[in-house]
Amino acid sequence: MSDFISAGVGAALEYGIDLKLDSKEEELYYTSRLCEWFNENTDFKAYSSGESSFEVELDRNSPILEVIIRDSVLYMIPYAEDIFEVFTLVLS
Repeated sequence: MSDFISAGVGAALEYGIDLKLDSKEEELYYTSRLCEWFNENTDFKAYSSGESSFEVELDRNSPILEVIIRDSVLYMIPYAEDIFEVFTLVLS
């Protein structure tokens, strides 16, 4: 079972998740709202790292991953090994 989960997480990290957004404006809106959601609803902190990306951190010195939305695809770039909790929060 854990191999199945690992494969799914790996595929999502490698290929991204198609959000089926229709415009650059929708991508920017989705990025900003997701960043705000992290700050309002989790113990993690999110900071904009670009127009269509943000970083999720435990604190200012511990980045966990970066979320990028480009061409309607959500990509997650891990900065730490234990990203499963943040990964599942992004999916929710």
